Amino acid sequence: MARAGARLAALLCATSAGFACSVAAPTPAPVSCQTNEDCDSDEVCSADQGGVCVKAELPPRSIVGLRVEEEAQVFGDITFHVDLLGDDRGVRLVTSFPDRYRISKFNSRNDEGALQRPGVRDTVRLSALEIGYFTALEAAEDGEDYEAPLLDAGVQLSQESRLANEANVRPKSGSVAYPPRDPESLEPLAEVIELAWPHYDSSDPLSDRPLIAELRPLIKEGDEVNKRGLVYRLLERPPAPDEGEDEPGADAYNIQIKTTSECHRRLDGNLIVLPGPNPPPASLRTTVTMRYSTPHASASTIARPGGKDVTECLADLCPAPSACVMDEELELMRCGCEADEHCGPGQACDAERKYCALDLTGRSATQGSVEAVAGGDPFRAYVYTYCDDAVEDDQVLDLIVRVKPVFDPEQGEVDSGLPVLQFRANPEFEAATPSSQTIAQLPRNLCLPNWPVAQQVDVPLVGAPVAIGERGIPISSEYVCCETSCLEEDTPPSPAVETCAPTAKLSFSGLFVRPGSLPEDDVDIWEENECLPLYSSAAPEQGDPKQIGFTQRFDDACSGEGCSVRLSRGSGDDPIAYTMRVEPAPGSVFRSREVEDVVLEDGVASLEPLSLDYRVQLRGRVTLSDALCAAQPVEPDGMGTIGDCSIEREARVKAERIRVAGEDDAVLPPYVYQADTYESGNFVLPVNPGVYLVTAYPAVGSQGAASRIRVVDLRLKSTQVTFRDDGVPEAPLADPLELDVGQLATIELDEFHKSTVAYPVDLGSWARGNPLEFEGVPLDLNDTETCYSVQETPLGCEVRQLLNSNAKVLISQQRYVTFSTRN
Repeated sequence: MARAGARLAALLCATSAGFACSVAAPTPAPVSCQTNEDCDSDEVCSADQGGVCVKAELPPRSIVGLRVEEEAQVFGDITFHVDLLGDDRGVRLVTSFPDRYRISKFNSRNDEGALQRPGVRDTVRLSALEIGYFTALEAAEDGEDYEAPLLDAGVQLSQESRLANEANVRPKSGSVAYPPRDPESLEPLAEVIELAWPHYDSSDPLSDRPLIAELRPLIKEGDEVNKRGLVYRLLERPPAPDEGEDEPGADAYNIQIKTTSECHRRLDGNLIVLPGPNPPPASLRTTVTMRYSTPHASASTIARPGGKDVTECLADLCPAPSACVMDEELELMRCGCEADEHCGPGQACDAERKYCALDLTGRSATQGSVEAVAGGDPFRAYVYTYCDDAVEDDQVLDLIVRVKPVFDPEQGEVDSGLPVLQFRANPEFEAATPSSQTIAQLPRNLCLPNWPVAQQVDVPLVGAPVAIGERGIPISSEYVCCETSCLEEDTPPSPAVETCAPTAKLSFSGLFVRPGSLPEDDVDIWEENECLPLYSSAAPEQGDPKQIGFTQRFDDACSGEGCSVRLSRGSGDDPIAYTMRVEPAPGSVFRSREVEDVVLEDGVASLEPLSLDYRVQLRGRVTLSDALCAAQPVEPDGMGTIGDCSIEREARVKAERIRVAGEDDAVLPPYVYQADTYESGNFVLPVNPGVYLVTAYPAVGSQGAASRIRVVDLRLKSTQVTFRDDGVPEAPLADPLELDVGQLATIELDEFHKSTVAYPVDLGSWARGNPLEFEGVPLDLNDTETCYSVQETPLGCEVRQLLNSNAKVLISQQRYVTFSTRN
């Protein structure tokens, strides 16, 4: 074997004077392997470490997390995905070589139908109907059968990730068409669509994440296509039976989603610009979107096989969190709810009917955005009112309406500079009638302020390059640069850079004061023009705020030649005092900065030059641990040499900022930084001052596992930070980041397709041995509140990734995926 030959040559070189052994040896290359047969009896071939032999020692279940995806192009982008936790019921230990965890894709049953081994895949067979309420009622009165027609709709499924990663959405973009139709005759090819979706056992951690179906009805009437709102349904599937039970349980679930045509309503509204001294642009276009501001709990939002679940009960003998309630209509005690705490995640209680329902709060009510022109014709939006159980009742919807000004400079349109505003609306919908669909009106106008149009403003950013690293020969040759990308060059820049033009994101935040709301105002112009009340996302409990914050973002404002934005100065009597944020890109030597009270004078072309302070330069080295060096095989050269143990290829260092109690100042992005090592494993990582999680990853295909995560205090007052003579704060790590042997996780994905890939996630190595903490407080990196994030929905910390750049692991011919966890 290659392994045996390497070890023999190394032993001879170390012990025999008869061999010519070089003193200065090159970096050794790991002995490669293709299968486990190339390794010793206690080793396996690790694909994620570049095909080398490592000890076959499984990590504990509690730290193993894995997102598995079958990449075949069906149902959008993959056929099936599943988020696996090592503690799941379906994860089984197999002790035949190699020791591994086995996950079966499908349920296994005996001849009697009893479950022998749980799988993780379900087939969800969906159908969608649109019931005509009055048509069905009339048919029932005439004693005739009524068959609801199929609803043409795009279907998308989504579920929150059990790994605190991005939510599982399939397809990732767009939707799958229901029903499938013949492209020529347009006749339905089937009355159901089959979608693969994971099914977690009810005893598994985080198994109660709701599965949401989103329907986008595709109804065309005349020139209007989307005459329907979005329809949401929570898909419930009964739990799989326990092993040995005779009840077959469902491997496939037939779920019929029923909608009611009368619940789709048209909602009209008007957009105006308030009167004032400034003429509005000739055509002020906006996009209007709507979302639900309250749960609107309706029992119709739950879809499950067989319809509503009615479980009789005595006293409090109901599965948590449900309660035993009296159903007046059925005249029996059943499991249900009296308050939201009796419902699962993502649900709210329909207190009147005592059923749990999907919580619609924050979900979009419209299919995309609607264009509205200020002063033009009323705009039309279509929403689903969830009146399924109360078609003949009046209804009120609680909505948040967002208005965003837009313009197309290529069409000669002018940037208005007006803010994005949100309004609170409670339109009333009269009871539906058999003759026509009732059209509702927003009770008041959507109003935009009378501001002068945006003016172009240059934002000069000032900063000098600094020494950020050394490279090449002689070692004292410093790289004086504006960002760390210069370290990728073989020699320092020549001639040296004299000034920097940082790449950065700019944003301007202001306070929109409702016109006519100040004590000195003679006329309440907002009320006089019948404007809707504003909505503040910062204080949603306020029913009628007099002022709300807004932000104008310019992500592409800065190029290598400077920064330029377009802003309106706001009201002429009281110009806006903007707060400007500058966020240099990761890799820049310059710190993010916030500047308050930026007031634009009429016609101003440029702000005063803004000097940027330097980021903290986190410096250190990535090495191989002693254990990895001892385990690393040695290949002799032609003379039988032995090499020293060092990093062959560039490792990657990642730093991620954590939330710290008492951080009163604004914490500005970026929150995640990463850089590759250069000569001898050295690295420099400029970061905004703060407290960070730091780890290192081996290059893809290199030996070793990610280093242990450590907490580094890089606040300017920290004892770890010192200031150089040039004013640059610097924090050299006392100890290197060590790439370690790790523990090899071998996962057998039984019955999974050969296209399967996996993305491993560290779920708890930081809690073992010397637990990770800061200032005496233990850190949970799975908690979405631990690390800062720019995502709309917070996620777990990124440093939980186990592979460089979150690389994927391919499945082997034996249906194994292998990856190394942190020790």
